[in-house]
Amino acid sequence: MAGSGIIVAVEANLPAIVLGGDGSLPADFWAFTPRIFHYVLSRLLMALIALHVTGALYHTFFLKDRLLRHMGFGKRVVAATISTSPARNRPISEVQS
Repeated sequence: MAGSGIIVAVEANLPAIVLGGDGSLPADFWAFTPRIFHYVLSRLLMALIALHVTGALYHTFFLKDRLLRHMGFGKRVVAATISTSPARNRPISEVQS
């Protein structure tokens, strides 16, 4: 989507207009073909974000399966012992030798 926006900007000569101060803005950006792709991709991205948020809210309020909590929200539970290595309780000098 950023690529189509850059292509439209270059075709409309926006860098020269914005940075150089010479020229004028086009009357309609829909005259540029990449603008159509930019529009479609932006609407698709917004729809996917809305679908994602809707799914998260559905799991939270209707299924109540605590999905967001499992994804990292809330308190973390850490296992009591991660490693059962016998070297864990020995001084470093004994472990290195």
